[in-house]
Amino acid sequence: MERRILDNCRKLISPQDTVYLLGDLASSRDGLNLLRSVKGTKKIVWGNHDTMPLPLYLDYFPNAPFRMWYKVKNVILSHAPIHPQELEYQGTLPQMIPPRYNIHGHVHDFSIDDDRYFNASVDVNNWGPVKLKDILSHWNTSP
Repeated sequence: MERRILDNCRKLISPQDTVYLLGDLASSRDGLNLLRSVKGTKKIVWGNHDTMPLPLYLDYFPNAPFRMWYKVKNVILSHAPIHPQELEYQGTLPQMIPPRYNIHGHVHDFSIDDDRYFNASVDVNNWGPVKLKDILSHWNTSP
């Protein structure tokens, strides 16, 4: 399974791409080593199964920022789906763009029946990554 995911990543991801890894990265050093070979600039979201010691992750991804979530335009990228009310929040400052959509992993093949959510788990995406521009075009949103 790991090999299939890695092969799909190699086909789709170029060195110029930004790769958002939405948690549950690997369960072993071998898995982290395989993941390190994926091209692109990695941005990592912590998952509930990312339980190895932090220095180990930093050894494999020394330049990658680790966060609980990322915001790209009006989209939140997270490990687990966020609460629907967080997609309705209206910021008080003009520069605050309220999130309208959520790209997440965590739920494997149990997708949420709500158009504001996109399940990026490999389980439902042919065991590979999905381009952010393809997800955003589904929502008619530009990156």
